[in-house]
Amino acid sequence: MWQISDNMVLNDNLVHTSSINAIKRLNETHIVSVSNDNAIQILSINDLNVNLKLLNHSNVVKTIEILSNGRLASGSYDKTIRIWDTDGRNQITLFHDGNIYDLKQLKNEKLISAGEDGIKLWNLNDRTLELNIEEHTKPVYALEILLDGKFISASFDSTIKFWNSSTYQSYLTLNLSISFGYNLLCACNTTLPYANYLKTLDNSKYFAIALTNFSIL
Repeated sequence: MWQISDNMVLNDNLVHTSSINAIKRLNETHIVSVSNDNAIQILSINDLNVNLKLLNHSNVVKTIEILSNGRLASGSYDKTIRIWDTDGRNQITLFHDGNIYDLKQLKNEKLISAGEDGIKLWNLNDRTLELNIEEHTKPVYALEILLDGKFISASFDSTIKFWNSSTYQSYLTLNLSISFGYNLLCACNTTLPYANYLKTLDNSKYFAIALTNFSIL
């Protein structure tokens, strides 16, 4: 953990045994991390001591989302989403047909998940799958919520789609191979880049894209 003002490392505890895929702030005193070691760790911000380890996933834990009710939602390569209380109890298990890459909670409190089998919309109140969203032609790797409540998805098909969060219909598609000139890569048989991370900036007019060719747009 870094102290930005002094550019100092405050703590460098080894808390996982493999690559860490995501870290989020849980509350004022704790953060949560997920890893390729199949574990979810709840850590004290002050000393990075592990307060709780969650081990029910049987494969890589790729993503974590802090829900509005304080629970955690985790997505894994074991094809499950697990909803946890922060005391470690596993309350709900939801299923995909492939690896799960990202999770986000919409402003209407429904959960969207992205994975090898596309985007799914979940109602957490009754634990049901409400909708399969299948406009992408390849697995969906990243999701982001815009400030107006709409959301974005990024796929291995090298497109980014913008979605209406009421109708769940896409209203804009950015084709990375066309919009940013990456069609030139086809001539040398190089795989087209895709967005593997999306982040809304403070101004709702802008968002950042991290690409697999090491670029940021």
